[in-house]
Amino acid sequence: MNESRVIRRADGMSVQFVDKKGFCGTYTAVSVEAGGNDRCIAAGGAVRPILPGAAHFLEHLVFSGRDQALGRALARRGISANAMTKHEETIYYASATGDAGYTVDVLLDAVAGISFSDEDVQKEKAIILSEIDMLENDPSYALQEKLLRAMYPVHPVQDDIGGTQDDVRGLHTEALHAFHQTYYAGGRIRVTVAGDLSVSMQDAIAQRAFAAFPENRPDLVRPFVVDDAALTGETLTVTAPVELPQFALGIKIDPALWPADPAARYLKHIQLAFWLETYFGRISPEYDRLVMDDLIDDGFHYGLWQGSDFAALFFFGHSRQPEAAAARIGDRLEHLLSASPSEDLFELIRKAALGKLLRRHDSVKRIGAMAASMLRHGIDVFSLPAQYAKIKLPTADALTRHIASPAYRQTVILLPGSQ
Repeated sequence: MNESRVIRRADGMSVQFVDKKGFCGTYTAVSVEAGGNDRCIAAGGAVRPILPGAAHFLEHLVFSGRDQALGRALARRGISANAMTKHEETIYYASATGDAGYTVDVLLDAVAGISFSDEDVQKEKAIILSEIDMLENDPSYALQEKLLRAMYPVHPVQDDIGGTQDDVRGLHTEALHAFHQTYYAGGRIRVTVAGDLSVSMQDAIAQRAFAAFPENRPDLVRPFVVDDAALTGETLTVTAPVELPQFALGIKIDPALWPADPAARYLKHIQLAFWLETYFGRISPEYDRLVMDDLIDDGFHYGLWQGSDFAALFFFGHSRQPEAAAARIGDRLEHLLSASPSEDLFELIRKAALGKLLRRHDSVKRIGAMAASMLRHGIDVFSLPAQYAKIKLPTADALTRHIASPAYRQTVILLPGSQ
């Protein structure tokens, strides 16, 4: 029987177990509620700003800091490990074929007890600067950066999670230690372990996890940033050495239109994703029309993007007629509310997504990763199939009317030329 168990401490720290009987592999994730949008540190009894890129820099140091050597420690046991920094969290994760105990201990020790020197910081700084240099030479990155800065002149989501080269050069050892002390605290930690786990093993792992992060209810709360700056509607352009023009269309969504409850917000996100797939997915009539009119190619993609205080819908693509492509998509968004959507197509998309979700259960790594993500939303991963089965085609409401309105759109065109 597959089931999950969550043990919560008074300060908010959670340890989740995803029991997969009969599976030999294990998956472990340590999630920290700290990401690219966190721009303050508590130091010396005061709250001070910190440059963008601190969360990502610290992620690098966990793997390469003086006393950690996390990658080497896990690789010696044949364990695959990695990490990712998002806008509002950082996740360290590892997959193994044997006992979860060693993996959990090494991850917890590395994340909770990170140690790094000035020399470590300078060494890693060179690596991160090289990564940013490659990113800044990517034309698609320039397009996305221009779009985000136009849509969010106030919100920190406008900045790349890794920061700019100047940001990284300005980060120093003391500030990075303060960032770790501020955010890598008990109440901001969520641990997920998936595999064939006995109750006694679960209890032992939970005890070690809570010991690694002493009880600590964080005093510093991420501020809710209100970025309600109006969009001008002006089409912006950027140039880069590309053969084919590109377009980006962004719709800035008022986060107040999303449900307040994290679980309800996630399910609304999924419902709207199915809704968009019905209109713009590869099996939709509109997708065929866009291709036949030579407005998009196979690189066309879109997605909903949201956090605690920001939300947006994006469309990206290559096109010989980039302005016409963005205008057509905007026009179709306006007609979504009056159009007669295909309930049969929506149901087909929902069932396909449900099938993909169920296939995750065949992999400890995939179900573990999803469980770690769902813990943040307060959702039991094994309840998701039943939740997906209840999702229906959305009707017109304040959120869908907002998405359809041209007042919240921003278009950026990438044209061939020098960068």
